[in-house]
Amino acid sequence: MSRWLTFYLFLSVPFVFVPTFLVEMRHNGRRFMQAYRTIADQRGAYRVAILLALVDFAVLVWYTFFTDSKRVTDSDKFVVFIGTCALALYMATLAAR
Repeated sequence: MSRWLTFYLFLSVPFVFVPTFLVEMRHNGRRFMQAYRTIADQRGAYRVAILLALVDFAVLVWYTFFTDSKRVTDSDKFVVFIGTCALALYMATLAAR
């Protein structure tokens, strides 16, 4: 896995979870643990997290497969492909509920 992919993955976590926690904490009177429990139970702002994760992942897939960047290696493409499969499985599980 290349440095750019590692850097991107570490930066994508705050991009997804910080806005979700801020929205949920606003609804729960600024209580962090209550906001965490609400998101973990898939209530409230977890849909914001799913939307941001999909946007984030779409940007990653676009950069990896469609930009022809010299930074992208074959192992990066494989890691992103495995991530795509995992995301598809997760979305199928959500849809089945």
